[in-house]
Amino acid sequence: MLRMLWIALHLPLLSLETLASTVPDADAGAALGLTDGRAILAVNPVAQALGVKPGMKRATALALAPRMALGAIDAARDAQALQAVVHAALACTPMVTLQPAADPATPADTVLLEVHASLRYFGGAPALLQRLLASLAPFGHRVHSVSAPTAQAAALLARIHPRLDCADLAATRAALDAAPVWLL
Repeated sequence: MLRMLWIALHLPLLSLETLASTVPDADAGAALGLTDGRAILAVNPVAQALGVKPGMKRATALALAPRMALGAIDAARDAQALQAVVHAALACTPMVTLQPAADPATPADTVLLEVHASLRYFGGAPALLQRLLASLAPFGHRVHSVSAPTAQAAALLARIHPRLDCADLAATRAALDAAPVWLL
């Protein structure tokens, strides 16, 4: 029986984080938001503290935080940042792929690694994951990591869990059963 272990690395704030890298005051306590032109898609903690929330209309957000810097999703910028994550993942396994976004208008934000063949080399799944996350730390992205026997389960569960290890199909089924319906 062929065994597989997949690790999904989901970057839930990738577009906001890549936008922040282009805004000079983003690290100095400036409010920052990602917008589609009409509504707020994501905000940094400074904007949240001012009452701005995802889903809020752009005008309402600017009324709460008039100096908030707003930007749009830049698929090329996000893809470049995701490529750096892919290159870091390739140090742990040659089996790395991108999980396509559910909405074709949205850039990909999840990297999948099949790591079963690499486990012995790294001394097991916890050691491999620790090394992988350490190599991603300098990028400054928020990363959710989930391991599961199937790529799709790992990718889905990484959208709602910051860290989760589903070592077998039973644990994976239990985690998926407990997942909210919108995830599926």
